[in-house]
Amino acid sequence: MRNLRKVLSLVLCLAVMLSVMVVGAGAAFSDAKDIDTKHQEAVDACVALNIINGRGDGSFDPKATVTREEMCKMICVLLNGGQDPVLGESGSTFADVPNYWAAPYIESCYSRGIVAGTGNNMFSPKSQLTGTQAARMLLVALGFNQDKQGYVGSSWAINVNVDASNRGFYADLEDIDPSAPLSREHAAEMIWNALNAYEVEYKTTLTAVGGELTSMSILQDRVVGNTNDKITLLEDTYNAVTTNAILTSVSYDSDDGTYTTVAGGTYDASKDYSELMGQKVKVMTAFNHKSNDTVLLGIYPVTDNKIVSGLIDDIDDWDTKIAPSKTVTIDSKDYDLSAALKVVALNGKAFNAADLKAYFKYTLIDNNKDDEYEYLVVEPLSLAQIDILTSSKLTMGKLANSLNPKDGWSYDLDDVNLYAGAAEDDYVIVADAQYTVSGDTEITKADIVSGEVTSVKGDPATDARVDGKWYSVAEPTDTGDKINLNDAYDFALVNGFAFNADKTKGNISASNVLYVKDAAALSSGLADGFEAKVYFADGSSQTVIVTEYNDIALTGGDDYDVVKGAGVNAADEEVGAATAAPDAIGKLCTFSQKNGEYSLETVSDNNKGSYDNYLNVAGQIKDGKIAGNRFQSDGVIFVKDDDGMKVITGKTVTNWKQINALSVKGLADKSNGTSYFAIAAIDLGSGVAKTDARTYGFVTSYDGISKEDGTEYRNFTMWDGTQSVAVKVENKGVAATVNKDRFVAFDWADQSAGEADKDDFIVVKAADATAYAAGTNYAAGVAITAFVEGDTITFKDGANAVTTLDFADTYFVIGVDTNAREGSSGKLATAKDAVKDTSLYRNAVVFVVKDGSDDVVEAVFVDVNGSLYDSKDGAEVSYVNK
Repeated sequence: MRNLRKVLSLVLCLAVMLSVMVVGAGAAFSDAKDIDTKHQEAVDACVALNIINGRGDGSFDPKATVTREEMCKMICVLLNGGQDPVLGESGSTFADVPNYWAAPYIESCYSRGIVAGTGNNMFSPKSQLTGTQAARMLLVALGFNQDKQGYVGSSWAINVNVDASNRGFYADLEDIDPSAPLSREHAAEMIWNALNAYEVEYKTTLTAVGGELTSMSILQDRVVGNTNDKITLLEDTYNAVTTNAILTSVSYDSDDGTYTTVAGGTYDASKDYSELMGQKVKVMTAFNHKSNDTVLLGIYPVTDNKIVSGLIDDIDDWDTKIAPSKTVTIDSKDYDLSAALKVVALNGKAFNAADLKAYFKYTLIDNNKDDEYEYLVVEPLSLAQIDILTSSKLTMGKLANSLNPKDGWSYDLDDVNLYAGAAEDDYVIVADAQYTVSGDTEITKADIVSGEVTSVKGDPATDARVDGKWYSVAEPTDTGDKINLNDAYDFALVNGFAFNADKTKGNISASNVLYVKDAAALSSGLADGFEAKVYFADGSSQTVIVTEYNDIALTGGDDYDVVKGAGVNAADEEVGAATAAPDAIGKLCTFSQKNGEYSLETVSDNNKGSYDNYLNVAGQIKDGKIAGNRFQSDGVIFVKDDDGMKVITGKTVTNWKQINALSVKGLADKSNGTSYFAIAAIDLGSGVAKTDARTYGFVTSYDGISKEDGTEYRNFTMWDGTQSVAVKVENKGVAATVNKDRFVAFDWADQSAGEADKDDFIVVKAADATAYAAGTNYAAGVAITAFVEGDTITFKDGANAVTTLDFADTYFVIGVDTNAREGSSGKLATAKDAVKDTSLYRNAVVFVVKDGSDDVVEAVFVDVNGSLYDSKDGAEVSYVNK
């Protein structure tokens, strides 16, 4: 890929080194927007003529004021045709002008009478320059004599401003105060006006006065040659010529880093003038005697142009009206198209009007004030998606019915200008090489708008509203997924037009996904449809009335009104049996609802949005995998088991013990060849899932009873060894004994929701006197006598028996402070050595589980005080009277 910026920089640097003047108008200043539009031409011209340059930081700084020394340099360069004159070294006339960069320019202007001192042998080089002072300097440069014109003495300012006004110096500067400091943009305007003013000269004639001949000096416009033609300062110092022409072509020449520009003649420009395509322009050229060539100084629009711009879609009936000798209507106003109408791209190449698209930008131009528009300049663009991107190749897929810039959409990267950070699957806007100034295919990243479609127009949708804003759909009949009301999409945008609607990947909220647990005929018979018990992605459930339903067995891909109830002829029923809706049960559906009535569409191969796969598998779920497929950690998983319905995360599934599933249906994305469920429904039949790893904790607070979706939960907070964790468990059985100071062990039913499984939920008190018995699950307060010696633990229990057991392969050591009713991690390392009296006090709680035929310790809570307490600030737990 050609690096356009680097090539231009190298060429311009070379041009400066060789003192070859190949210049163009203006520069892309970082603060260009701050330049007053009426001074833009003057700024561009003075920059092009090398009179005024930008700042080192890339700005122009238009409002900053000009100093006396800066103006001296500007005039020296101006009088030398845009090149820095060779002034040599000389002493300074002024005491405050040291030997530095400005000294030769100041001395040169002083010697020509262009500038004077400020008194007392001083020049004040860094003082601000007023408008009148600048005008005086430019008048002298134009040929006026300061003594003859009265530019000295008490009335000098009045005389200067009179002559400056007569010469047009104050054109477009009528609102400035000439006695105030002059800004850089105002200086550019005054200099540009002076350059276009005629030079003056003094002609000496003999006049009879009192009978005697007297020599008199008469001021007149300077004339040159035998034709007595007047000459402007610009024409004199720059050998400049100005002509008017229509700009018809711009193309970049990578060989010399210039833009080949056609406007009457053909010129090499250092600037891209394509923004003036089709307009009448003023072309300023000069003959460079050193290079023996005519060079372009600048190209500027003239006031003859009438311009209308916008999007093609703004033109009424554009697909039939854009043609020679036709009249088009834009915002209720008619515009006549010339019989010689030219439809061209930004580079001037002809474009077929039949290939215009509504989303193209256009500029309509009448360039001769005849009220007929001769040019329609357009920017042809296409939308594509990057399929393959390597270090040397790019392959894209064409989307919708956009223009196909190249057969196969495959390019060498050397032939494209590709944006930084491009990646596979990006949506991109493509400008084909044949329509670009650079001659390369220009590729930029498309903006994406995402959200729920809250309103649509047309069927298929011609317009869609997202987040309160309407978007026109670029290709309604071929735009990706069908646009349905209340569904969420990603839209790629081109000039505000929406392309390629993709149902939003991973949109797993209650706004568009539900699971149908049960369905039956409407019992009232007052409405069409059926009743369904549905669960939403947030875990809530509701009984709803479904009036539109699209089952996978139906054809056509549309929604269907479902007729149910007695007295309906079976032949008239569109889905299911007359007494129920069995085809909906157990299915994931996308949905929308209006006025309490639901429309469902089953998730399937025909309704998978932008997910890679719809999967329907059965078998064993083991290690978080079924039939080679896994679950996304944040995936939304609907689970139907012997306990009923629940909604969990994919992370919870990955922690399940091995279990058989009747089915797992849902949407999945692929990563490194493996599919991961993002939205799924698991049917476990009569089975109940259990987590593979037990969770242990010390209860630090009891948080009361709550009720969710008809189920009561007991809530508590526990310390798990590293952090406090909020837990809820169904308010049944052993769960009712949960209280402060208890030690708990359980499996997660849904870890992301903080729900513990009510089955096998163990609660132990510190003062529990249960004696260890081999071969049984065991949890009780004990006194540790030896800790982790050879990966073992030795303790005494309530029967004062000494037991040594191995730790499980995965075990937990959790520090607690039962005296303060809180967890502790800071002192855990010393807790093993802090046993107060193992013959009297208990200092730990152990949980023993089976590993095959062996007993192993899976968790041990160690009190950092050296003994357990029965409550906060309570009594130490001892063996006395136990």
